[in-house]
Amino acid sequence: MNNWDFFIQPLDCNAQLFKEKIRRVAPLAPIAVEILLRRGSAQKIETNSGKKLQKKYQLQKKIPNQKRTKYNINPKKTTARSPQTLFHHNTSIPPNNNNNNNNNNNNNNNNNNNNNNTTTTTTTTVKRTIKNPVSYLAAKPKTLFLIDSAGAALTAFLLFVILRHFDPYFGMPKTVLICLSAAAVCFSIYSGVCFLILKGPRVLFIKIIGIANLLYCVLLMGLVIQYRDLLTLPGTAYFLAETAVICALGCIELRAAEEIKKRAAGS
Repeated sequence: MNNWDFFIQPLDCNAQLFKEKIRRVAPLAPIAVEILLRRGSAQKIETNSGKKLQKKYQLQKKIPNQKRTKYNINPKKTTARSPQTLFHHNTSIPPNNNNNNNNNNNNNNNNNNNNNNTTTTTTTTVKRTIKNPVSYLAAKPKTLFLIDSAGAALTAFLLFVILRHFDPYFGMPKTVLICLSAAAVCFSIYSGVCFLILKGPRVLFIKIIGIANLLYCVLLMGLVIQYRDLLTLPGTAYFLAETAVICALGCIELRAAEEIKKRAAGS
C-alpha cells in the first residue's frame, strides 16, 4: 500500500456518494426550478400590488386637505391626465366664446329692437297728427305759429316773385299781387314774433291769426270772382288751392285755441 492510497481512498468514497446523490436528485431538478420560478413571480406580484396600494392610500390622505374644484391643478406636481379629462378641459374654453358671441348677438338684437321701437313711435306720432292735428297742435302751440309763419312766407314769395313775373300766364293784376304779398309778409312776421317771444298763454294770439287767415281767404275769393274774366286756368287753380289751404289752417288754429282753453280750464 502506497503512501498516497491513504489520501485517495476517502476522496473516491466521497465522489461515489456525490454521484449517487446527483443521480437521485436529477429527476427532481426540473420540478424544483419550476417551483422557484413560480414562487418568484408570485412574490413580484405581491410586492408591486403592495406598492400600488400604499400610493393609493397616500393619495386618499392628501386629497381631503385640498379643496376639490372642477379645475384643481397643482402647479408643483402635475399628474398624468386621462384622455377624458384632457378632452373636457380643452372643450371648456369654447363655451366662453360662445357666451360672448351670444351676448354680442343679444346686444345687437336689443339695439335693433330699440331702433324698431323708435321708428314705431315716430310712425305712431305721425299717424296721430294726421288723424287729429288739433290735439297735437294744441299741445304744441309754438309749432302752430312756426307752421303759419313758414306758410305765409312761402305765399309771399310765390305771389311777389313768381306770379308777378309770369302775370300773363295767371291773369291777376300786378298791383293786386303786391298787396296780397304784403299781407302775407305781415302774417309771417306776426307768427314768427309769437313763436319767438310768447311764453305764457297763447289762446288770444292764436285766435287773432286764425281769424286773419279766414279773412284773407274771403278776400281771395272776392278777387277771384272780381277778376274771373282776366284769370287763366292756372291762375284760378292756384288761388282756389291757396284759399283751401289757408282756410283749413285758420280753422285748425281756432279749434286748437278752443282746445287749449278747455285744457287750461280743466287743469
